[in-house]
Amino acid sequence: MRFILSIPLIDSETPLEIDLDSGKILYILGANGTGKSSLLYKFNQDHKNNAYRISAIRRTWLNSENLNLSPSQVKTYKKDIMDRSTWEDRRWKIDFDGERPQLALYDLVEAEHKYDREISKAVKENDLNNAKKIATNTISKLQLINDLLQLSNIPVTIDLNGSNLFARKINHNALYSIAKLSDGERNAILLAAEILTAPENAILLIDEPERHLHRSIITPLLANLFEQRPDCSFVISTHDITLPSDNKFSSILLIRNCTYQKEQNKDVIKWHANYISSTIEIEDTIKQDILGAREKIIFIEGNNQESLDKPLYSLIFPNTSIIPKISCIDVIHSVNAIRDTEGLNWIKAFGIIDHDRRPQNEIEEFKEKGIYALNVHTIESIYYHPKLQKIVAKFRSELDNSDSSISLEEAKKLTIKAVKESKDYLIKRVAEKKIRNEFEKLKPTKKNIAWDKEYATKSIDVPSYYTNEEKIIDDAIQQQNIELLITQYPLRETRALDLIASSLKFSNRKDYEQCLLTCLTKDSKAMDFTRTLFNTLYNDIYQEK
Repeated sequence: MRFILSIPLIDSETPLEIDLDSGKILYILGANGTGKSSLLYKFNQDHKNNAYRISAIRRTWLNSENLNLSPSQVKTYKKDIMDRSTWEDRRWKIDFDGERPQLALYDLVEAEHKYDREISKAVKENDLNNAKKIATNTISKLQLINDLLQLSNIPVTIDLNGSNLFARKINHNALYSIAKLSDGERNAILLAAEILTAPENAILLIDEPERHLHRSIITPLLANLFEQRPDCSFVISTHDITLPSDNKFSSILLIRNCTYQKEQNKDVIKWHANYISSTIEIEDTIKQDILGAREKIIFIEGNNQESLDKPLYSLIFPNTSIIPKISCIDVIHSVNAIRDTEGLNWIKAFGIIDHDRRPQNEIEEFKEKGIYALNVHTIESIYYHPKLQKIVAKFRSELDNSDSSISLEEAKKLTIKAVKESKDYLIKRVAEKKIRNEFEKLKPTKKNIAWDKEYATKSIDVPSYYTNEEKIIDDAIQQQNIELLITQYPLRETRALDLIASSLKFSNRKDYEQCLLTCLTKDSKAMDFTRTLFNTLYNDIYQEK
């Protein structure tokens, strides 16, 4: 069966329409308060005759293994639930929460009894071939759930005794009440029961299926449940970005924000949403970056979420997702992968890489592709830039009534001392970068080999690079040009940064760096200056149409 899901948009007069056929899966992702549950409620209203909703606030516990429901009660409860499903308060309120778990299990037990009755009837009619055919070719719902539990890494089976359900651990004979299962085990069984016994050709609206369940369980459980109900369409609202990334054939709706018609009643009328019709073409390495991110993404160099870069970048580039990558190559690949993937044009992907003495033409080429080299050597060159040192020193002096100029002078003196100590190392590190860049330019091409008769005479005067760099650093030391030393050399590989932090009366670099972040939140001019150290990235992000 085919369902058309219509989503009114904040930024368009034309609603977004999603075509969802039988067997298709749509994941809805978004932060708390973006209107995910309200959107499920809207879908339920739009398709009330075919919708089957499993609420996030569903009850997952049982009082006992006994299902104290009669057929007439079940019929009444189901009718009342269906009739009330489109009431205005059903977005946040659930009726018959105590009976719903029993209803799901009742349908499971009834399906098992029906299966047994069909086999029994065939045997009584002496139609043993048909009885064997039913038993061989048809799997009972209870057996199906037990198979799904095993496939989903849950070591439990469910047994039926009359109309009561009991559980047993794998490889153990002792039965115990289904009510005594763990929260996760009960949630998995109730979720499976509801999906397997849902009406045929329904659109199932499932809110937060991952509740109480580890990813190693919910991922295979959902995948197997989807496979068992090819007649149904599925809309899954979740906070877990790994769920859609684990299902390559699903589509995804990213909810960013919503607007309300009645603020008091919280009636959502429009959404800010982005639709990804298929994730097959999206590389696995960037899929989760996209699904968990805002519309603007900056990839940075850094091997973990505690990267020195991330807190500074998050401050400088607000409302933008900052995603660390292990290396410069990973940053470049991630940006290119998003920009080159059809269907992701709503994502604005950028990258920041260290300057590393790159030639200007290479910097410009990277910029054309959305990848920006810092105007300074590395991120530490920003944190410890002399102008930002002054701001931190002033802030500190106001706390203890000290003279910031004395601290700054001491920091300058110790920086030069650290540079002198490591001068040979710093010269070699920078000269090495320049030599490598020159070597890349001189790599032979087919054209060089075939036509350039003088190419064999190309060479690199390695000693001259050391000599030239030595003169630059000696001049900087003599002139006490701290800005050049900090912004053009890898001082993080020396004692200099620790000595600067200590001179400015901080117990360690971390405290100094945190103080700088605080200063940037209070000083707009300091923030403006800091943004200039990122080339034109800030303007390019926020002024891009």
